[in-house]
Amino acid sequence: MPDYGKMQSRRKPRRKTGFAQDRDTDFRCAGGFSPGKLAGPPPHDQERPKSVETGVIERGALQSQTEHIQGDQALRDHIDAFIRDTLAINDTGALTRYFVDFVAPFGFDLVAYHYLAEGFKRVSREKGFRISRFPEGYISHYLSTNSFDFDPLMEEARKRGVPFFWSEVEASPELSEKEREFFAAGRRFGVRDGVAIPVFARPGDIAYFGLGSTATDPDFSKAEMLELQAICQQMHLRYNELTERAQTPKLSKRETQVLELIAQGKSNALMGKALGVSPNTIDTLVRRCFEKLGVSSRVEAALAAVAMGLILP
Repeated sequence: MPDYGKMQSRRKPRRKTGFAQDRDTDFRCAGGFSPGKLAGPPPHDQERPKSVETGVIERGALQSQTEHIQGDQALRDHIDAFIRDTLAINDTGALTRYFVDFVAPFGFDLVAYHYLAEGFKRVSREKGFRISRFPEGYISHYLSTNSFDFDPLMEEARKRGVPFFWSEVEASPELSEKEREFFAAGRRFGVRDGVAIPVFARPGDIAYFGLGSTATDPDFSKAEMLELQAICQQMHLRYNELTERAQTPKLSKRETQVLELIAQGKSNALMGKALGVSPNTIDTLVRRCFEKLGVSSRVEAALAAVAMGLILP
């Protein structure tokens, strides 16, 4: 992939109001690439990174080995590479890590993935959770304010079939006071702008990907947005395929107790006192829970455990 750290605007910086709203800046990376027209995967006759072949994805393993690839072929190659690589991964934890690393060069350091509807029926927050790589403080605020029940981005994603910028929704004059506070809270936690991407599986099944940034204002053309949607669509299909055939992680009694205490917001010190074990033992148990659930934070562990039916909400 091109080096996104070297992106430069060919026009004057746009004035930002709330989440970024203007979309007319023509960005180009060093070497002439635009964000969506990536220097894609190595050609089929070149060796794929061994880490991908074994299904163990290392950060940076998919860095581009080609240069000066432009146009439609580059888009096709980039999507083809993502499909091939995800098909080589055989558990949801590794797939999640790969996806998070894959979208990072687009400028996305915030990733959310939720099931919204199944068989034309709404899915609860607990059942619909898949990925939430946002700051823990923001996730805690989101949960404490029951934002899932009125999240304007997810509501809009249910109505649309194509991706859209978060700032498009924030600019709507029809937002309620609660919905305006939703966006204001995001800014307080460092969220700038992002892309909402609806994806589909069986009839009546809708899922939502939220790809955001704390550092930049994503700026993509319609074609590039559709490329992102194709990538998220494959992620959704592969995640479902692995989930359907995967067994629920087996936890020890202690690990289950730790997850229940994590869901209650207990610190490691309080968990150690409640269970009568040392801080080192708690650290080990928490780490094991993270590994078995394929998560990287305490809040995400609690959400995943509820979604899998390992603990009660």
